[in-house]
Amino acid sequence: KLSGKIYPNNVTIDEDLDDGSATIENCVILGTLSVKGGGTDTITISNSRVANATVDKDDDSVRILAKGETNIIKLTASQKSILQTSSLSGGLFGPGFREITINGSAEVELKGSFPNVTVGGSKANVSLNSGAIEALTVGGRYSNITAASGTTIGKATVNAESYFHGSGTISQMNVNAGGVTYETKPKQWTIASSADTPKQSNDSADITFNPKDGATNVKLDTKITITFNSAMELHDGDSITDSDIED
Repeated sequence: KLSGKIYPNNVTIDEDLDDGSATIENCVILGTLSVKGGGTDTITISNSRVANATVDKDDDSVRILAKGETNIIKLTASQKSILQTSSLSGGLFGPGFREITINGSAEVELKGSFPNVTVGGSKANVSLNSGAIEALTVGGRYSNITAASGTTIGKATVNAESYFHGSGTISQMNVNAGGVTYETKPKQWTIASSADTPKQSNDSADITFNPKDGATNVKLDTKITITFNSAMELHDGDSITDSDIED
């Protein structure tokens, strides 16, 4: 536990913490808070000011909880992380995570209220499991954004091909790229002249087999065919090639 101190330089939560927990309370960190250790038992930041934070734990997720009058001006998330807010005072003194940047291939879960979230890298997976994002900017191609039921994204600015999932509400979407898909249509959208109209996707694929399972009197040399109701691709958005299939 760090309490009641001003750190003019950097603070590191080392990987030696493993899956343990830590608390930063009533502190000011003027440099960078680097989170390399900790687990889902939580790194709690309460009533503190942090100029810059990075989350880069190699293996399992680390959970960071912002509470009370906490202001983390900028946080950059890589790898796996859970970012959560609780009992924030709001306003200038307690916005929690003021600005979040998510790097490529990161897996980030969000729970709570978030003023600004930017997906800067490609093939990121971002899940808003509860709460709201005021402003979301997607600049990384082939990223998956999931908004769970009951969540809200105020304004989404989409500058690269990306895929929106879930039944959460998107109040306004500004579309500046092609290849954007959605499961739940935004309430309003503005589409740039250089962009394509987003298409609705159905995450539940309809798959049929020929011959059917359990069919009888099938010739041994019959060619088995699997048919999908829509074009298939890898989870990260890449095309499927022969090398992806063992046999």
